[in-house]
Amino acid sequence: MRHLGDLDNLQQAKTLASYLLVKGIESHVDDSGSSGAEIWVKDEDRIDEAISAYEEFQQNPTDSKYAGAIAVAKDIRREQERKSKEIKKRIVTAGKFMQPKKPRLTIALIVVCVVVGLMTNLGEVKRDHPIYKALQFTSIDNETFQELAPSLSEPIRDDIRLRTASLMRGQVWRLFTPVLIHYSIMHIAFNMWMFFQFGGLLERRYNWKRLGLLVLLCAAIPNFVQCVVPEGLGGSAAAMPEGSNHIITAVGGMSGVVYGLFGYVWMKSVFDRGFGFRIPDSSIIIMMVWLFGCIFAETLAQNGIRFFPTNVANWAHGVGLLVGLVAGYLHSPEES
Repeated sequence: MRHLGDLDNLQQAKTLASYLLVKGIESHVDDSGSSGAEIWVKDEDRIDEAISAYEEFQQNPTDSKYAGAIAVAKDIRREQERKSKEIKKRIVTAGKFMQPKKPRLTIALIVVCVVVGLMTNLGEVKRDHPIYKALQFTSIDNETFQELAPSLSEPIRDDIRLRTASLMRGQVWRLFTPVLIHYSIMHIAFNMWMFFQFGGLLERRYNWKRLGLLVLLCAAIPNFVQCVVPEGLGGSAAAMPEGSNHIITAVGGMSGVVYGLFGYVWMKSVFDRGFGFRIPDSSIIIMMVWLFGCIFAETLAQNGIRFFPTNVANWAHGVGLLVGLVAGYLHSPEES
């Protein structure tokens, strides 16, 4: 900031400041007492132009062009104030996720997953449990299976009509509920931790309704794809577990939702400047390495080299990520 000069009249100093503003030169008026004022120019690169205007003003401060500049400058300042308030509003909004309010929906879903895990013994020995059968994507009793069997193609385990039999009977909730089922301590611990990170962030940043809609979206589509893709391509097969009288598609886990929320946050952090959060590159690398690492591990498992005790729902991971990426991109404002 450079000192432009002094004027004996404060009102004239303000008039000159308005004239400079109309010319695109930001200035500041300091009341120096006794009705006088100091004028300071903020943009030093335009100091020569400001000096010329200052000298011209001193020669004829009552020129009509200066009076006209006051009204124009008032509009300019009003617009500047509006933009300033908008920026401040964005800053406050972007920081909402840091406020200490509890992400109630996130916590509630974690509690439900833990309760379901305890009641089904993490899917290991209670696959005939009524809750497990009620939450699975496909669960049809032997009698219904026998009625359906004559119309099934071979191999039966890959027949889409069998896999979607429960949905076709109006049990639409099965599109969503498999995310509540988990199969090991590591499985549920990792999923709940990551869901708390991304789900809690989005619920604090927006609200529980936005998070709920994303969870439903990132559960239904990945679950459907995972369960209709043939087993030979990594889909989840329908079978009758030992000790059960039901045909069940054994799929479960919140990881597809986690990848969906991750993709949503990723896109928002790239395309929405007001989002207020940026995913570190290291976190992106970890999530993508895990995604493709699981695909590679499942490929090895088909050749007898198994890293995980159960099959990995790679289609749910990948489709969940894709759903989140698309939703995050579409929900980001267009740059003007």
